[in-house]
Amino acid sequence: MIEEVRAEPFETARWIGVAGRHFGWGDRGAHPAPVFRKAFVGELASGGRLAITGAGYYYAELNGHPVTDARLTPTPSNYDRAVHWTEYDVSPLLRDGTNVLEVTLGSGFYDYSLEDNFLMSQASWRDSPMFIAELRDASGRVRLATDATWDVCVEGPWRFDSIRRGTVYDARLEKLDDPKAWRKAEKKHGVGGAFRRADHPPVRVIARRPMRRLPTGIWDSGQNAAGVCELKVRGEAGAEVVLVHREDVEADGSLHEFASFQKGEFMTDHYILRGDPAGETWTPRFTYHGFRYVRAEVRGKAEVLGLTQLALSSDFKSVGALETSDPSLARLQQAFLWSYRSNFVGYPTDCPTREKQGWSGDALAACESGLCNFDAASAYVDWLRGFADVQRPNGQLPAKSPISANGFNWGYGPGWDEALVLIPWQIYVMRGDLQPAKELYPAMRRYRKFAHEMMTDGLAVDFGLGDWCDPAGNCWRRKDSVTANATCYHYLGLVTTAKLADRLGETDDAERWRAEAEEVKRSFQQAFCRPDGGVASDLPTDLALAVAFGLAPDARRTATLLAETVRKGGHLQRYGIFGAKYVPRVLMDFGFADDALKLVKAREYPSVLHYLERGATTLWERYDGSDSRNHVMFGDMSAWMFRYLGGFRFDERSPGELILEPVAFREVGSFKATYRGITSAWTFKDGGCTYTVSVPAGGRVTLRLPNREPMTLSEGLHEFML
Repeated sequence: MIEEVRAEPFETARWIGVAGRHFGWGDRGAHPAPVFRKAFVGELASGGRLAITGAGYYYAELNGHPVTDARLTPTPSNYDRAVHWTEYDVSPLLRDGTNVLEVTLGSGFYDYSLEDNFLMSQASWRDSPMFIAELRDASGRVRLATDATWDVCVEGPWRFDSIRRGTVYDARLEKLDDPKAWRKAEKKHGVGGAFRRADHPPVRVIARRPMRRLPTGIWDSGQNAAGVCELKVRGEAGAEVVLVHREDVEADGSLHEFASFQKGEFMTDHYILRGDPAGETWTPRFTYHGFRYVRAEVRGKAEVLGLTQLALSSDFKSVGALETSDPSLARLQQAFLWSYRSNFVGYPTDCPTREKQGWSGDALAACESGLCNFDAASAYVDWLRGFADVQRPNGQLPAKSPISANGFNWGYGPGWDEALVLIPWQIYVMRGDLQPAKELYPAMRRYRKFAHEMMTDGLAVDFGLGDWCDPAGNCWRRKDSVTANATCYHYLGLVTTAKLADRLGETDDAERWRAEAEEVKRSFQQAFCRPDGGVASDLPTDLALAVAFGLAPDARRTATLLAETVRKGGHLQRYGIFGAKYVPRVLMDFGFADDALKLVKAREYPSVLHYLERGATTLWERYDGSDSRNHVMFGDMSAWMFRYLGGFRFDERSPGELILEPVAFREVGSFKATYRGITSAWTFKDGGCTYTVSVPAGGRVTLRLPNREPMTLSEGLHEFML
């Protein structure tokens, strides 16, 4: 047997690419995707394992069969720092005698050639795609390795590929039988980054949804999602089908357009037919789109026989679920799930459309909800490693990772940067795993120094974006609120890093950061807190963060003022992504449960249900729908339901252990939450409320019910009257 983990993934293999092709002054455009091929002979039927990675994306076939069903491999990284590699058991694909390994390379974010707002065409690592691979037999001996003896075809069927723009595929070129199109590969210098084993789940097809053709001719999948189309078509050779993907349609049935930040085509795939009389089936590779609707344009003699939406996402195992008789809450949960899956395609992103960038604020905002529903911790840790990779020596972090070509001097700040601290803390509290925090602790220490130096009189002045995407634009207009919100997150980061330092035995660090936190608290209270409980501009987020993070001098008074403010605002969601997480939580924690539920279930503008009840199937970037219509940064409502309606509380004093403290609402009717085999459910019937807890074999949970002593429940089904 071969060891599952290799200490050194590539013993004799070398990076290879197209000879003479590299990014430079004379070569700044896009090229067809190169196809590499190598035949080898060996008695390998007893087994073999293939280690492989690429700069850009790779698609590998062994003896004509895909090596993996994973898509968009490897997960993009900051290639100057690291590149993810994977090992596959290819034993079922090997045969005695001649074997052929074929690898096609896509550009991805490694060789991004299009000019846009994100400057990826100017990334420091940019070069022509390359890859490295090594095959070992069952005894561990190297049987095949990449080197300059490989053949490469530079005129294959993938004529163009772009992660944001789309692909052009000419099926007439699939045979690759023109000897003039082949040449020898060239040994390359490599990407520069270290090899890092891909510990996170790969991207796979998670759902297939047949699309229906509307009377307007537009195709509809019924669900906004990240993915691609499977096209079924029949026609003459040379005919072309153009698939234009969008998230929504206008009132007249035409596709809804929004700023793509790039010139030319956007989320568009081209398929040129080979002319098979029986019909042809095709799916794009090396790209994905955010879409529900598709316009299929036919050029030449061809007929589109059908389209199927293939939803793509990191292939997470489900660990949690919510069920309720309340249709509004069920709709919120469903929208969160699709938004989350759409925005975790290898790493956490902001949207699957125009950007596909790993904004740290978006990742932080949705992290707890994600961990309640999915076994996503390893993917977060891999992403955070990349976040730490690009940290500057002075401790500064970019606003996004791993695609960080322009993320340093705009868009960052404590509400984004503290993802480096708060996500490992969340993993620790929920799973009891301190290893991610231990690994990332040196980066946390560097960031604490940088953040301290960014303070002005103990406040985060001009250091952050504020409560992003609030409907009134206060993250731009109310500078006191922007400073107050950023200072709150800086304080929370100090307190949390000190807790981690304690657990890691770094007591001097912990004492220093606690002292700094006290200084920040004094400065915050002097600058923003008033005797009546008011904070900064008295916006809901100003009040909620001060209470939630322990900065309000009189938390009860400030929470009461928050409840009054929410009522005066008609229980509408007059806040951005910070408030979306903490306003409903503070209301619940201080006994304003009815106000919290009315807020979460608000149906008028601005609110999430305002657009969900009008046909949206995912969370939007802005309540008015003016930008992306598949953002996850407002997605804390799922964690809110787990925490309060389901009662799942995670106690930092006993990491990894659960406390159940449910809140039942007669208006909701019934609710059931399941997390890692533990089920918490309540239902109102015949004037009473029955509450049940199911604990799996070997499990244990602490239950706290109103006016009762805490109790420990072991495996089995337990029933109570509330």
